[in-house]
Amino acid sequence: MTKRTPETIEINDQLQIVRLQNTKFQELNGIWLLDGYALHHPELGYVSFDGKKPFQPGGGKATLQSVMDAGGFVSFEGMYWVKPIN
Repeated sequence: MTKRTPETIEINDQLQIVRLQNTKFQELNGIWLLDGYALHHPELGYVSFDGKKPFQPGGGKATLQSVMDAGGFVSFEGMYWVKPIN
């Protein structure tokens, strides 16, 4: 079983489940206008698996809460951080 590094633990501890309301993210040919819930870090931005838009799992807030209840992510390797556009 892979253990979380001190850095990963620190990042997980700062993640918060936040509500996106008409939040804009850059897309190749335009923008995504997103609603729903995502994980946000105050300095790094939103957790993303594709580097384009925040991770918003099926199951929404409950699924994100399950991730947080389990201690967060084991690693952030291969993941991205994205920030909305103004």
